[in-house]
Amino acid sequence: MDNQPSADAARRPPPRPEARSRTAGGPLLVCIDASPGAGQLVRSASRLAEAARVEWFAVYVETPEDHPTFEDQEQIAKTLRLAAQLGGQTVMLSGFSLRDTILEFVREQGVAKIVLAQMRQPGWRRLLSLTLADQLRRRAKDLDVYLIAAGDQELQPRSTPARDRWLLARDY
Repeated sequence: MDNQPSADAARRPPPRPEARSRTAGGPLLVCIDASPGAGQLVRSASRLAEAARVEWFAVYVETPEDHPTFEDQEQIAKTLRLAAQLGGQTVMLSGFSLRDTILEFVREQGVAKIVLAQMRQPGWRRLLSLTLADQLRRRAKDLDVYLIAAGDQELQPRSTPARDRWLLARDY
């Protein structure tokens, strides 16, 4: 990997010197999207961070396949404002792969816990595809992954580039 700064370097906090050794007391990260349930996810992450007495990040990752509508952009901004009001640091990242962008941030910031929405999926889909949580667990075995029920919210999958589908199949 080259040492060129990413396009979102201005929006990304500087890496932590102690980030190399992740501990149980490390920061918490919550991944948000444009769904209406993202606010509840942020509230849950805030409570978890408060109980663990750790700082936390609310992160939105934009990939080339994303084409958020104006309403989606408004929902993302609203959720990030809520996270800031609850004491979280808000970060918008850009990357080609959702999984890899999150993992890079996790390494840079020494994140120990990640909070994701547990979306409702049909049984056949669970068998045929890996969720983001599955992907993160396989790549970062020392990362604690918390899944928060997203209520009746249906899974709205992000398209996965063919290259990433091959990597997921290979890693399986």
